Amino acid sequence: MSYFFSDSKNLITSACISVFLLCTTVFNLSYAGHSLSKNDSPLAYAVMDNDLEEIRKLAKQPNFNVNKQNDFGRTALMGAAYMGNVEAINELAKIPNIDANLQDNNGMTALMIAVLEGKIATVNELAKLPNINTNLQDKDGETALIYALDEENIEIFKKLVNFPNINANLQDKFGKTALMLAAKRGNIDAIKELANLPNINANLQDGFGETALMLASVYGNIKAIKELAKFKGINPQIKSTIDGTALDYAIDKATRECLKQVFNL
Repeated sequence: MSYFFSDSKNLITSACISVFLLCTTVFNLSYAGHSLSKNDSPLAYAVMDNDLEEIRKLAKQPNFNVNKQNDFGRTALMGAAYMGNVEAINELAKIPNIDANLQDNNGMTALMIAVLEGKIATVNELAKLPNINTNLQDKDGETALIYALDEENIEIFKKLVNFPNINANLQDKFGKTALMLAAKRGNIDAIKELANLPNINANLQDGFGETALMLASVYGNIKAIKELAKFKGINPQIKSTIDGTALDYAIDKATRECLKQVFNL
């Protein structure tokens, strides 16, 4: 299917596309979605339609730019990630110079979008792209790993944890790491996955000086406390800038007793 409308018999189709582009430019479809704009390329439409034949045709054109970004910074690859079009991603991967690490105006990558949409098959396909960087951060400092936590998608979380060179110690704009967020929410499966990383730092402090252990304590997540106790070098005596140590953060007697028992306080 062609995405160029040069002859008169396609004027109605062209008019519909123009109206659609105007609407999407004004309303900006969504933060997570692949927002179309007036300067989107034919490739963007081909990818979102999963039109593999058209993708191949466009890739052969002179001065073809597979990495073109629209007004919102979105690329064709991001559109494919949003739609979950695995075949289109596979086709784009064959094009020289494809850049999987481009970020849109919000700092989101194709991988982040796929994670946010909960598409494990798309994440798996993106993982095959050369030099894909799992550690990029959006404008709020969040990574694909943190996105997976936010969406409570443990399957995708496990996939990301096993990416080469994953850095789970990256902190968002509030200083929170993936481990801190998992401890705060009592996400035991995520904590166990993070425990397998050789370079995980359980003693990092956020903007308030709080650690993962403090957050688990203040929210009364006893199971999380017990899992955190298994982390090498974890220090329950670290003090925050507000309320002291993890023991001071404990909200009830049961939590305090748990901390004393597992850390011999």
